[in-house]
Amino acid sequence: MIWAIIFGIAVVFIFNIVSNNFKDKVSLAGTSLEEKFSILISKINDEAFNGEAIVTKGSINGCLNIFNPNGSQHFVEIMYSYGNLQITWKYKYYQKEMIYNRSFLNIRNLSSFEEIKVANILIQEVSDKIENHKLIVMKDLY
Repeated sequence: MIWAIIFGIAVVFIFNIVSNNFKDKVSLAGTSLEEKFSILISKINDEAFNGEAIVTKGSINGCLNIFNPNGSQHFVEIMYSYGNLQITWKYKYYQKEMIYNRSFLNIRNLSSFEEIKVANILIQEVSDKIENHKLIVMKDLY
């Protein structure tokens, strides 16, 4: 009896994983991750890199990196999986790195307005974190 319950839970768990993976493939059908989140990427590029960043595919599927090859204090990684967006923003100031992680859940079908809202929220949060990081680093220097 206990084995049947464990087996049933395992089947439901595996079904959810396969179902979410299929939904991701459907939501990205005919479009790349860069195209799906083009507004977000553009706003990050403008804010952090003055429009000079390049976007590359990450080491794993569903991952993008945004950086300036000519040198920048910023490095942004975007991961899209199971309808969720995980953003890791790294910022270096006087050789001290700040890493900020932010997740946005259930964003499989964002409208343009919602994507702009996500971008604005992210940029505001990161700007606040960067200012705080700069204050901490400067305090440590003096």
